[in-house]
Amino acid sequence: MNVRTLASLLLAALIVTGCTRAPSVPAAAQAPTPVLPSALSQRDPGASLLAAIENARQAINWHDLLAAGGDLNQALGFAQEVLSQINTSLPALQPAGAASDPGPPAALSATLRSPVVEARLLTAKAKLGTGDAPGAVADLEVIQRQVPADRLPRTFALLRAAASLELAKAAASLGLPRLQTQLHCAQVALLAYQGPAHLEDARALAMTFGRYLADERMRRLLLPEELSIWQGMIAQWAGSDHW
Repeated sequence: MNVRTLASLLLAALIVTGCTRAPSVPAAAQAPTPVLPSALSQRDPGASLLAAIENARQAINWHDLLAAGGDLNQALGFAQEVLSQINTSLPALQPAGAASDPGPPAALSATLRSPVVEARLLTAKAKLGTGDAPGAVADLEVIQRQVPADRLPRTFALLRAAASLELAKAAASLGLPRLQTQLHCAQVALLAYQGPAHLEDARALAMTFGRYLADERMRRLLLPEELSIWQGMIAQWAGSDHW
C-alpha cells in the first residue's frame, strides 16, 4: 500500500469518527508559535530549532517572507524550549571525542543554550519585517555556524519536514498561499533525507507532495487533517531512527 493510499484511508477513518475540517478563524487568533509534536521537540529541541532556522532560510530564498516569518516564530518557540529544558548542571559543549561529551542531543542543545540565540532570532524577524532579507539570513547563519555539520542528527531532514507540515496545517486551515511554500519546503527536506531506515518512504511522500505542488486545485482541497497524518508518519520515522 503506497503512502497516498494509507493517508487517505486514515483520513477517511478520522472523518467517520467525527473529525471534520476545523472552521476558519482570524489569523490573530492563531497560536503565535506553533511547534512540533511534543515527543519530537522534547527529545531534541536543539535540532528542532536548527530545522526551523533552515526552513526559514529556504523560504527567504524563495522570496516568501511571510512563510519565513512563521518559521522564525517556530524557531523562537524551540529556542525557549532549549533554555527551559536543559538541565542547568549540564556541562558546556566539549570538543568532539571528549570523554565528558554529554551525548549528541544534549550537546547540540547545550551549544544553543544562550539568550543570544533568541536575540539573534528576534533581530532576524525584525529585519524580515522591514524587508531586509539578506540581513535576516546573515543573523540566521551566525546561529547555524555554532553547530558543526557532524553534530546534526541524521533525522534532521525529517525534523525539517515535520516542522514545515505543522505550519502547512495552519495555512491550509486559513486558505493561505504560503501553504505552497511550506509544502515545497517539506518536499525538499524529505528528498534530502539519507537515513536508510525510511529512505523509500520519504521519497514516496515527497512525490506525493510534488503532485499537490503541481496542481493548485488539489492544494485548495488539502485538509489540515491529512497534513496531520503525514506529519505523524514522519514523526514515527524520526522516532525509530537514531543518531
